[in-house]
Amino acid sequence: MYCSNCGSKEGGNYCSKCGAELAATDSHDIEETDWSGETNYSKLLRIPEVRDLISIAAQKNRKNLSIEELFDLFGDSLKPLAGGISLGKLAAISKPVSARFGINIKKKRCAEFDLPPGKMIVKLLCLFAELGQKVIHVEQADDGCLIEAEIPSDILSWKGTILVMVKKTHKETLLDASTKIEGQMFDFGKSERLLDKLFKYIDGK
Repeated sequence: MYCSNCGSKEGGNYCSKCGAELAATDSHDIEETDWSGETNYSKLLRIPEVRDLISIAAQKNRKNLSIEELFDLFGDSLKPLAGGISLGKLAAISKPVSARFGINIKKKRCAEFDLPPGKMIVKLLCLFAELGQKVIHVEQADDGCLIEAEIPSDILSWKGTILVMVKKTHKETLLDASTKIEGQMFDFGKSERLLDKLFKYIDGK
């Protein structure tokens, strides 16, 4: 059995790596067919070849130091500069307040590719697994799907989300992606680099 969220091979009811609930599939119900044109997210995840690809990509993930971990490491030494309050507590207070006042970072990009929708969706899931971006929501449509994944925090920014729409057009497949990081005004190019990586990955570059 494979985890549909992170791609790892697991047994039992929950993934030992990410905690996602595991859904058992009957391999006898899965035909060996060409899935490249499939737009249904759930059907794609039931295909053994697709799960293998996601699992291989997940093994490439290298967890980066998060901004919360950075504060834990150096927060005490900087307490005097913050009036005796730890940086972690100060950030926990300031982030939601900033977000409430509409302070956030949003980046958006859209392009069409000469790539079947099924292959595009699977490539996206492989990249998410490689980058440690957990899928948190999926909306299905007849001609594609909308996938929301979490952007992990790092030393440059808080965690955020990336929203990706895959839609089959007449001859090509549309990829529309947007990122959002709340509570910050600057991410030092993190969102742009993520979108660059995503579109180059889909384009095979």
